[in-house]
Amino acid sequence: MQAEEGHYTNQPGQLPDTDPDPDATKDVKIAGANLKYAFQFFPSVRIDWLPSQTIYSYTGSVNNASSTTTISKNVPATTSAVVLNVWSNGDPNFSNGPPKADAIATVQSVQLYFNSTTLSEASFTSACQAAGNVDPCSV
Repeated sequence: MQAEEGHYTNQPGQLPDTDPDPDATKDVKIAGANLKYAFQFFPSVRIDWLPSQTIYSYTGSVNNASSTTTISKNVPATTSAVVLNVWSNGDPNFSNGPPKADAIATVQSVQLYFNSTTLSEASFTSACQAAGNVDPCSV
C-alpha cells in the first residue's frame, strides 16, 4: 500500500540545538495517500487552530487515505497570515532537492473559516448571514 508523509509543525518547531522539537513537530505516514494521483483527485488538508491545540487532518479521495494528528505545543496565540508555498532549499533531511525542474504546486481551493468550530459549511454560512455579514463571510 502506498503511503506519503505529511510534515506538521507549530512554529518554532526546533529545539535550541536546532533538532526538531518532537512536541511541536510531527511527521505522519498517511497510508493510502499517493502523490501520483494528487493532481487528478485533490485531497482535503484541514488545519483547525484552537486555543489549546492545532489539529491537522488529511482526507484523500483515492484509497480512502486519511490521517489526523494534534500538536499542543507552540499553538499560536496571535493572529497570523495564511501562506501557501512550495519550495526546496536542498536540505537532504527536509525538503530534498535542489529540484531538477521548477517546483510547482496546484491548489484546487482554499476555504477559511473564522471563529467557527462547526463542521458544516451550510451552518457557518447561515450564521454569517444571520449576523448580517454576508460579504465578509464569503471566502
